[in-house]
Amino acid sequence: MKFHRMLVLLIALSAPLWSQASAAPVYIESFREGRTEITEKRLDIQLTAEQPVYEDTLLDSSGNSRYKLMILPVRIAPDDPGIISWRVSLLDLKHKFYGNLLARGREVQVTDDPRDQVTWLDPNPYALIPLKNLRVIKVEKFYCTIQVVDTHSSLAPQQRRLQSMTVKIEFMNHNPLRNSETGGNG
Repeated sequence: MKFHRMLVLLIALSAPLWSQASAAPVYIESFREGRTEITEKRLDIQLTAEQPVYEDTLLDSSGNSRYKLMILPVRIAPDDPGIISWRVSLLDLKHKFYGNLLARGREVQVTDDPRDQVTWLDPNPYALIPLKNLRVIKVEKFYCTIQVVDTHSSLAPQQRRLQSMTVKIEFMNHNPLRNSETGGNG
């Protein structure tokens, strides 16, 4: 009987890990269609509570500054500096009015569809996209992949606050899911 209880406890504790480890990549296509390719780039980004904002300018395939990548913190409240998650956005420097090109639509969507949450790096165990899932976004003729590889948080009795997050972001002109085990789209 003691072994049975231990086995049930072990399964219950490891179930959330199975769902996060075995989840398939999330793939979306941006609302922004076109022929622009990008100068390929791989980024390993360390976000912290002390340095919570990341910005970088990306070049198109001709070497011109074309896009602005930003990662911004989502705060607990306006008067509370605690970070609960981060959001990723990509802006076209020539057409800023388009908004975030890493979204499926120009308007912000609040839905239960994980594809509408692809840019939200949310550590909540009930998030629509598990934190460490690979996210693949096709924008014009290039692709952006986003993957959280590490996170640290403080466990306060009432709420969890992020202390740091390591994110790998890659921009490429080929579909990273094609010919892979995951049998990608696009």
